[in-house]
Amino acid sequence: MTQMGQANLIARPGLFGKSFNMGMLKSYLEIGADPALFKGLAIEGETGIYDRHFGKYAVLHLDLAQVKGDSFEECLNSISLCLKGLFEGELKYLLKSDRLSAVNKRNLARISGLYEKIDTETAKPLSEAPDETYLARSLNDLTSILWEHHGGSRVAVFIDDYDSMMNRAVGQGYAQELLDFFSSFYGYVCKGNEQVGFVLMTGRMKIGMESFSEGANNVVGSGVLEPRYSDRFGFTEDEVAKVLTDFGCFDELNEIKENYGGYLFGKTQIYNPAAVLRLCGALEKPVAYWAGASGNDLLELVISNSESWRLLSELEALAFGGTAKFWLRDCIRFGELDDANALWYVLVHSGYLTPCGWRSEEYRVPNAKALVELGKVVDIIRSERSRRLS
Repeated sequence: MTQMGQANLIARPGLFGKSFNMGMLKSYLEIGADPALFKGLAIEGETGIYDRHFGKYAVLHLDLAQVKGDSFEECLNSISLCLKGLFEGELKYLLKSDRLSAVNKRNLARISGLYEKIDTETAKPLSEAPDETYLARSLNDLTSILWEHHGGSRVAVFIDDYDSMMNRAVGQGYAQELLDFFSSFYGYVCKGNEQVGFVLMTGRMKIGMESFSEGANNVVGSGVLEPRYSDRFGFTEDEVAKVLTDFGCFDELNEIKENYGGYLFGKTQIYNPAAVLRLCGALEKPVAYWAGASGNDLLELVISNSESWRLLSELEALAFGGTAKFWLRDCIRFGELDDANALWYVLVHSGYLTPCGWRSEEYRVPNAKALVELGKVVDIIRSERSRRLS
């Protein structure tokens, strides 16, 4: 909380605690928060943060992980269904609010009316598609409704998996339409909205963030190469030791280091938290839990659309435990995914590779499980090279 600006984006590979941290923040900040949830935790002693933030916010939490569609229209329909879910769950109370102005009552009624036109099974319109212009303003209208219902309490906006649908949009050819839409959808709440206390967006990569710049150019992004929040997503070595001790399986430390450690986020050595907890909780045989949850659709798209096969020798060296040197941009646009260097970006931000040191341009495979997964990528690229040369 002490490091956040008004609009924030945190990008990490899949299963590194983004949604968990967002849920924790929501429980801490929302009006009616239960102090018992945080009793005995370090945050309880942070009286300055407690006095300023605990239970002080109306919360709007939107999870876009399930947004999908083979066309721009289907994607908009799917976004409508995500918003509908809010009114069937945590925002249901707003439908009975007697504190809203006539304008906000109309907005709430109109939002609810949009959703009735969508088939919840197929995500296809039953009659007519949602109005794109109004849908783009829906988050903004919801912040106004929440602000008014809660007597002027500022709104904390959480957007989980902000970029999940963009991978599909690139593959289906409607990426630019969707980028234009999200420039407004995000922009209305990220910039110039005095009813919003702050916005926190999470995703797997910072791909596309610059493409939203017209509407949301004040978003401050934090990726795996930056020190900001570097120890807040994933477990540090001290935290792993404590978890293993608490679960009575400290003898598993070397196995966990070999399979799930080795990541360098900013200046901090990090372990995959989901894998550590699953291994401790059920003593399962280690598997690459993050593989399949870190943008594999995008990885396949980059491989097929770019000249990534020209990097095969460097990738083979990495797969045999070596290193590779390359310069990595902080953020790339969706229109640049046909560049072979986009492959390096996706591999680093998906968890296949990690830097050898702070600000190093030399990269390595972080652990044994990632090495197995990278080998699969190398096999795909070999096949792609054979296809292009045949």
